[in-house]
Amino acid sequence: DESARYVDEIDVDMTIGARPMQQAGLLEVPFLQDEWVTVCATELAAKLARVPRAKHHLHTGLICLEENLTSESIGPIFREQLSGYRMNAIYDDQRLVLDAVLRGRGIACLSRFVAQGSIDGGALTILADYPRLPGLTWWLSRVAGPSRSPIVEQTFEWLLAQAEEAGSSRGPEA
Repeated sequence: DESARYVDEIDVDMTIGARPMQQAGLLEVPFLQDEWVTVCATELAAKLARVPRAKHHLHTGLICLEENLTSESIGPIFREQLSGYRMNAIYDDQRLVLDAVLRGRGIACLSRFVAQGSIDGGALTILADYPRLPGLTWWLSRVAGPSRSPIVEQTFEWLLAQAEEAGSSRGPEA
């Protein structure tokens, strides 16, 4: 919740957010590091693998998230590296982009967190030699020092261990 700014005052033990809360008395650590990956349906990826990369734009188009077209970090990918592709569709929700890509309507630059289940299931393929960019860093926060209950500290440590096991970057030491 965007309004959960003071963990100790609203009876919240732990938060996960897209930025650190920067509140005194909190232990905050980078939790998960997302990544933007260029993906397409596995069947389309097999078709593209049979033609030179320079001719991929003749065989498919782009499916885009509207906000990415003007994004400072992702926008240049569409204006430069992928500028030769026709725009097949523009959506305002990543889930709609994911659905269109799964239906074979084109390639897309998606959050790896959004696409991972379909990648793991074999329905999507990350395209080699296509742009990849760092995505959001998700932060895990709790009150510093002893918690109201040992389960809070155990859960906090368990979440960090799960992120580490999954191979997600936790900051400079990763």
